[in-house]
Amino acid sequence: MEEEEWNNWIRTSAIQVLAPIPSFGPGTPESDNSDDGKAYLCLSLAVRLFRDSGKSPLTITQFEAALTGHAVRVCTGTEHWNDETFSSIMSKDPYTFVTAEQLSLDRWKALLFSCETCFIIHREGNTLLLDGPRILAIAELITEQLCVGMRLFSAVEPVEGCGIYGSKVEAGQVSQLLFLVEEQCTALAKEMGRLSSQAHFRRAECCFTNLRSYCRHVKEDAIRVAGTAVPEKVQASINRFFCSSTTDDDNEESKDILSQSRPELHLVSATMETG
Repeated sequence: MEEEEWNNWIRTSAIQVLAPIPSFGPGTPESDNSDDGKAYLCLSLAVRLFRDSGKSPLTITQFEAALTGHAVRVCTGTEHWNDETFSSIMSKDPYTFVTAEQLSLDRWKALLFSCETCFIIHREGNTLLLDGPRILAIAELITEQLCVGMRLFSAVEPVEGCGIYGSKVEAGQVSQLLFLVEEQCTALAKEMGRLSSQAHFRRAECCFTNLRSYCRHVKEDAIRVAGTAVPEKVQASINRFFCSSTTDDDNEESKDILSQSRPELHLVSATMETG
C-alpha cells in the first residue's frame, strides 16, 4: 500500500470507528455522565482504551494519532477542518515558524493541533468552558494527543546529540510549542477551578494541571537539547502573537512568563514592546 493510501485508510478508519459513539449518550439518570447528551466522555474513553504502551509498531501509534485527532475535532466542532484549513491556520502567529514539510508529519500535526485546541477553547468561550462533560473530554483528549505526538517524535531516526528530535532546531521549536500549551493549561486550570463545585470541572482542572506539568518537563528537556539553536523567527512569531492578542496588563504578565521560562534562549522583552 502506498503511503498516501495508507494515510487515507487511517483517517477514514478512525472516523468510522468513532462514528457510532455520539449515539451512546446521555448516561443513565443520576450517573456522572447523565448530562453528557452527545457522549463526549464516551469518545474520550474509547480513545484512552485504545492507548498503546509505547512498544507497539509505528503504524499502531499513527492510527492512535488519527483516532485522537478525530475525537478532538468532534468534541470541538471542527470536523469540517481539512489539510487546507489546517495549513491556513498554521500559517498565522504563533505558528509561522512551522514549515510546510513539518505540517505534513503526523508528529507535528498532533502537537500543533493540541496547541490550537487550547486556543479554540478560549475562542469558543462559554460554549465549551461551561459544558462540563465536553470540556472534560477535551482536556483528556488534548493530553492523549500531545502524548501520542511525543511518542511519534520518539520514532524519529536518532540524530546524535538531538535526543528524540530530528535536529536541535526542531527541539527548540517543540519547546516553544510546549510553552504555549503550558501557558494555556495554566489559564484553563484557573477557569476550571472557579467551577470546581461540579465534578466534571474538578476533573478537567486536574487534567489541565497535569498536562501543564508534563509540558514543562518535556519542554525543559527540549531546551537542553536545543541549546541556543532556536531560530529568531520562532520567538518573533510568539512575541507578535502575545502582543496582538492580549491587553496591556496581560502583555506585562506574558513578558514576565516568557522571560522567566526561557532565559536559556535569551528572550528579550523589548521584542514584545516593538512587535
